Order: sequence, then C-alpha cells, then structure tokens
Amino acid sequence: MNEVQEKCCREYREKNRTLLNEKAKQYYYEHREEVLLKRAEYKEKNRDKISLKEAQKRLSDPERFEKNRLRHLAWSKDHREDLNEYQRNWYQKNKEKRRAHVQLNRAIKSEKIVRPANCCECKKECKPDGHHEDYSKPFDVIWLCRACHSRKSPRTVIK
Repeated sequence: MNEVQEKCCREYREKNRTLLNEKAKQYYYEHREEVLLKRAEYKEKNRDKISLKEAQKRLSDPERFEKNRLRHLAWSKDHREDLNEYQRNWYQKNKEKRRAHVQLNRAIKSEKIVRPANCCECKKECKPDGHHEDYSKPFDVIWLCRACHSRKSPRTVIK
C-alpha cells in the first residue's frame, strides 16, 4: 500500500469511526466463538512478542510508578488476606532471594552499606534500589532507579 492509499484509508477510518465500530461489534457477536479462538491462538503463538510490546508500553509511561502505587494501595486494602497468603508462598519458594533482600536492608539500616544518591546507569538523582545479579552474594548489588531496575527485570528485558 502506498502513501496516498494509506492516507485515504486513515481519513476514511476517522470519518466513519462509529460505523466501523458498529460493524466490528456486530461481526464479533455473530462470530464470537471463532474470534475468541483466533485470539487465543494468536496469544499463544506470539507470547514473547506481546510481552515485549507490553513491557515497552509500561516503560514509556513516566507516571507508571505512581499510578501503580495508588492502584496497589486500593487493591491491597480489599485483599489483605490474599496478599498475605501470596507473600507467604513467595517467601517459601524464594528463600535465597528473601535472605539476600533482608541482609542488604539490615546492612543499609545499620549503615554498614551506604545507599548512593544516584542511579548507576542513568545517573538520575533518586533513592535507588539494589539489584542482585547473584543472590548468593547479598551485598554485591547494582544501585538502580525504578525505571532502570524494571528494565533489568527478567520479565521486561528488551532484547
């Protein structure tokens, strides 16, 4: 499709947005099972692609941490028992990680380790998190701001 055709299509979609939405809704309701099956197949085949796209979308929003914090506070008030159960299970499955986190936090509180005032990667002035590459070495951490730390997370590593 060339540039002129793309422009015409875009204009048509903008002018006829409500009509196209109604047609799409009607198609969905008439072919619901088929649409849901295709959607599930696409999600299964493109799991990595979708995950990467979602990670990039999350990382591009500068207000995401505040939004997530507020949403989490509201949710946690209503789901305190569920949250406690989840945390107990996580601690049981991740004893080495938990031990490293606790040891590092105690060392920071007792001032044996000083938390820097800047992120090691982007040099932003903040209160950085300690990122462990190896949990068997609890004091060997990289100090990263929340944005850089979320990029290092195995769920959001952009390859």
